[in-house]
Amino acid sequence: MQHWMTAILISFFCIGLPSVAQQTSISQLEKQLQKKPDNLKVRSQLAELFYQEKNFTKVVELLNPYSEQIPISSYLILAGAYSELNQHDQEVRILKAVVDKDKKNYQSHYILGNAYIQWAKQTEDLSRKKDIRTKAIGSLRQSIELNKKFKPSYDLLLNMFIDNTENYEARTLLNDMIQQFGKRPTFLNDKCRLLTLDGYLNQAIDECKRAIMVSKKYPDNYVYLAQAYFDKGEEKQSERMLKIAAKRFPQSEAAQWAAGEFYQKKKNFPVSNRYFGAAVKADPTSLRANRSYATTLMEVGQPEKALKYFIDACKDDPNIRSDIATAAAKLRLAKRYSLSKKFMSAKYKCQ
Repeated sequence: MQHWMTAILISFFCIGLPSVAQQTSISQLEKQLQKKPDNLKVRSQLAELFYQEKNFTKVVELLNPYSEQIPISSYLILAGAYSELNQHDQEVRILKAVVDKDKKNYQSHYILGNAYIQWAKQTEDLSRKKDIRTKAIGSLRQSIELNKKFKPSYDLLLNMFIDNTENYEARTLLNDMIQQFGKRPTFLNDKCRLLTLDGYLNQAIDECKRAIMVSKKYPDNYVYLAQAYFDKGEEKQSERMLKIAAKRFPQSEAAQWAAGEFYQKKKNFPVSNRYFGAAVKADPTSLRANRSYATTLMEVGQPEKALKYFIDACKDDPNIRSDIATAAAKLRLAKRYSLSKKFMSAKYKCQ
């Protein structure tokens, strides 16, 4: 949860306000409030102190009954408290009131958009989730419309599109970001990946090359360029690029695994096994690396060694059971009964 976003807006609106924390104690303010419960100034000051002490429930108790009267700075403190309590539907309710009070404030729309995003994550009803996401998109687009140079709104919106595999919307937004902020490496990296995934191969090749020129130390650009070449049928170019990537980025699981996958498709198992082994070394927790390494170890005649990596992969994905069962069957056919039993035992333990 990005609770700090609401804190930013609180700071923005509260600049210049006296710091209550150093001037008045909570007990003093509580006594004043007992005498005059409708004293909004004291109520807001007390809520600010409780917010600083992270007593967010108390903030809600103080401000929510007076939410139609409190100043905008207190609205934001109340919204921040709801955010910290993970009550994002209530956070949205309060932030909508903030936006209504100042429709031209791009930061308000930005933080409202984030609150919608967090609310959508909590919502199980798919129709409701879609509706909330649509409102989040609307709030972020409004923030961008009000200030086209406010990059955080673009970033949130781009992450939404990428997380939901809305690649066309993501690519369109990236073009706007490049226009506003220039050809930053992260923008070009994302364009390279999205164009490759969407099958715009000629554009992907051009964009991935451009991304590599700007960001030579990012291995994924080489991998996606190789993928674009492969999908276009230019396998020699794909192979060349994967070799470059694997050599240049020995610590990149993505580069090593992609090279291994290329040679596995060619049924060149000794070479693919070497790259998959490098991928496991680069990231011992990688499910795909462990699974692929185990599979090719079987192909190169090292089943004893393969068993360990099947077991490691199984820790993250019980579906590996089918791979282990297949390996066990091959060992039975090869009359390696003792080892086959070990594989079957590993299969049953794989939960």
